[in-house]
Amino acid sequence: MSSTSSRKIKIAIPALVGGLGVIIAIVFMLSFYSQNSLISNASPDQNLGGSFTVIRCNDVLPATSILETNGFVTIKPRTSATPELTPGVPTSGNEPGIYEFVLKPGSTGIVTMSYDFCAGKGESVVNSSDNKTTSGELKIFFDSFNSTNKGIDKLNAEAFSSSDNTPKDPLSSLMTKNNVLPTTHISHANETGVDIRTSNITRTSDHAVKVTYVISADPSSNKATYIITNFFRTCPGELLTIGDEPNEKSAEWAKGPFYGCVG
Repeated sequence: MSSTSSRKIKIAIPALVGGLGVIIAIVFMLSFYSQNSLISNASPDQNLGGSFTVIRCNDVLPATSILETNGFVTIKPRTSATPELTPGVPTSGNEPGIYEFVLKPGSTGIVTMSYDFCAGKGESVVNSSDNKTTSGELKIFFDSFNSTNKGIDKLNAEAFSSSDNTPKDPLSSLMTKNNVLPTTHISHANETGVDIRTSNITRTSDHAVKVTYVISADPSSNKATYIITNFFRTCPGELLTIGDEPNEKSAEWAKGPFYGCVG
């Protein structure tokens, strides 16, 4: 370092020390103003450093839609009321419908969904007295749907081998005519080599969030079709096939009937 540079530093440091109290006060004021400006003027897709609050209207079921998907071989609608997914276009309605997500072993799929907790109420909810939910509470809630906590259900193709798939008991969707359970619950999803979990929760408005789910399949994961209820507000669930192509038996399951789903 040159002697000129050294002299400049020696002169600058005492000047800084002499005005240190003033500088600290200015920095504190700027920091306080900046933080409050960020909170009061949060733009869409800001998670405020990971901590935020959203309004949850008591008399409204969350409107749910699929925003983005990535990493899948294909995604196939499995009912006539389920539309094709279009990149960049959210699904419409209160729930997205039944899709079959096809994922190769040794790969990862990503599904991002939106949840509007006060759908149809517009901006009037800003001054609402309804419940306020923190990001921490949302994380605990969405994590409860992870496959390690909730498990997954394996589709039994043999249950749909008959040409007549009418349930034996009209009050139950569990038994088919050939007396085989259409699904088998697997409490520990890691036994299948499949892991489904929430990776990110972001506030998009005062009463809405988007949630990213990550589905991972080990290279040695079982090639099978599963009914997954690990995405919040998808009833009776979505279909996940580990393999290279859709499983046509999943279309038979998607015909239902299903009981207990609320639109």
